[in-house]
Amino acid sequence: IASPYYAAANYMLSTSPTNSYGWDNAAFDDLTVEMRKGSNSLEERAQAAQDLSDLLLTEFPVLFLVDTAWMHAWNDQVSGYAHQQGGVVGAAYLTKTTS
Repeated sequence: IASPYYAAANYMLSTSPTNSYGWDNAAFDDLTVEMRKGSNSLEERAQAAQDLSDLLLTEFPVLFLVDTAWMHAWNDQVSGYAHQQGGVVGAAYLTKTTS
């Protein structure tokens, strides 16, 4: 999902269960919460995203080199799934047949 908030909240927020880095930064958490607020203008959300990016570049002690593999398994009752090259998340229309 091409959203700075999605990535920040899921992978980097100190309270997120998928924060596998264990990174805990109050300023980052505050900016992430600001991005979540629907009442903010587009300019305010864009500024929060830029501030998050700046903070990560200066404070986050990790360099992303690789990502995990995307694995999918379906049984013969599921059809219509088209694999997205490069691990990109895309829309898929699935059909399950019943016996």
